[in-house]
Amino acid sequence: LKPGYAEAYFNRGDAYRDLGSTDRALADYAKAIELKPQYAEAYNNRGNVYAGLGSTDRALADYAKAIELKPQYAEAYNNRGTVFAMLGRYEPAASDFTRLIELKPDFTDAYTIRGHIYTELGRYDLALGDFTRAIKRNPQDTRAHLSLARFLATCVDPEYRDGQKALASAKRAQELFGGDDFITLETMAAAYAEIGRFAEAVKCQTRALALAPPGAKEKFRSRLRLYQSGKPYRQ
Repeated sequence: LKPGYAEAYFNRGDAYRDLGSTDRALADYAKAIELKPQYAEAYNNRGNVYAGLGSTDRALADYAKAIELKPQYAEAYNNRGTVFAMLGRYEPAASDFTRLIELKPDFTDAYTIRGHIYTELGRYDLALGDFTRAIKRNPQDTRAHLSLARFLATCVDPEYRDGQKALASAKRAQELFGGDDFITLETMAAAYAEIGRFAEAVKCQTRALALAPPGAKEKFRSRLRLYQSGKPYRQ
């Protein structure tokens, strides 16, 4: 009825993407862009499909185009920053999350993610500031508490380590989560190890290992052996 209706192709592309039919999704996004070359959302969503397929260069190109067309497009900065971080390109990742925070200052996850990026860059003062800011903005954010706990327990720079505060944050995360999960237990184990309570660290890490998915078990076993030998973990 309306073959030039770009939004219909875009919406069908989203549906195909959700169904896992990536070829059809890409075809529909391409058609939407052909019909509406300024369609920033189509570039962004096509970038998401490319990112999921591991075609990171194409994903980054699409996100860049979306941002060029719509400079206030917060979601595109989030998506591009995530891909940059995944590729280990931490400087542009930090820049994208900084821009995202400027556009959406109440988006708590952006502070937490940028905190991890700053940790990778060795900018520990900025990382600590972001984790702390995330919790201040949303005290119920389990991920932010876990991120702060992990940072305080495992930072390679002793100036920033504080095992007692790490343990408190890990326990708060456990309360917010409403029980045990492997990530919370792993973080709590690292905090116990930092303050020299290796028996508790071993106990928590053993429980974390039992709950961890198959692909993570070897890493968890390695961490358990570290605590059994009386050594803390450094990130």
